[in-house]
Amino acid sequence: TFINIATNDGDSITALASHGDRVFQFKERILYIYNISEEDEFVESAQPIMGVTHQGAVCSTPDGIAWVNKTGVYYFDGESIRNITEKESGAILNPVHQNGTGWDSYVIKPIIGYDPTSKRLILNGNSFGSASYSTELNWYSFHIPTATWSKFKAGASDDDYLSNIATSTYYKAAVYLQTKTTGN
Repeated sequence: TFINIATNDGDSITALASHGDRVFQFKERILYIYNISEEDEFVESAQPIMGVTHQGAVCSTPDGIAWVNKTGVYYFDGESIRNITEKESGAILNPVHQNGTGWDSYVIKPIIGYDPTSKRLILNGNSFGSASYSTELNWYSFHIPTATWSKFKAGASDDDYLSNIATSTYYKAAVYLQTKTTGN
């Protein structure tokens, strides 16, 4: 089966994800949601400003799909898309960077993952690793059942590059790889 995808819009496909009978095609500036439940697949919706820059900014959960970009953190729960950074969703995330700036400066090359043990989304705004945007202080988690954000510290330091976050079936936890940007 082939799906007729949106093309010739000047934007590259950056990530793909699926949940149930839907395929999410992320581009840098837009998200296309394809419904594949019928014999003829169709574009169910096109969501401007919901695109992502890379695959690590998208993750799957048992109940949906989450992603992060310059405009917020979004969660598709199988029925609808919610911006879980806004007050209307019952949660608010507005990180203040160590240089005093907010969300736009926090989200440099974000990564997001899912921890099945705690039912949390795990978020870091900068997987590049540089002293000016410390990865150590920039970890947040969103507890899906209670719709609450919390901040925590992880083992990454200022000069670490971080991989995409993956869910380990062996450890039943979210894991990532870190490497030094300088030195040994």
